[in-house]
Amino acid sequence: MLIINLAIALESAGYTVTVYTSYFDPKRCFEEAKTLDVQVVGNWFPRSFFGRFFAFCAYIRMFICALQVLLWPK
Repeated sequence: MLIINLAIALESAGYTVTVYTSYFDPKRCFEEAKTLDVQVVGNWFPRSFFGRFFAFCAYIRMFICALQVLLWPK
């Protein structure tokens, strides 16, 4: 919720804000998040391997997201 509040505050101050994440489901998010520009990156990488390694997969997904933002910004 902190990131959402920060993004809304920055937008109300006149800034253009884009939130990058590796997973976003509009049906299961805060109402405020639906008004933001949310870009999903790295969603193609699995969330787990054989029901294990959730934290490792989350780390890799966020690394892919960060790499995408750094190397190929929109």
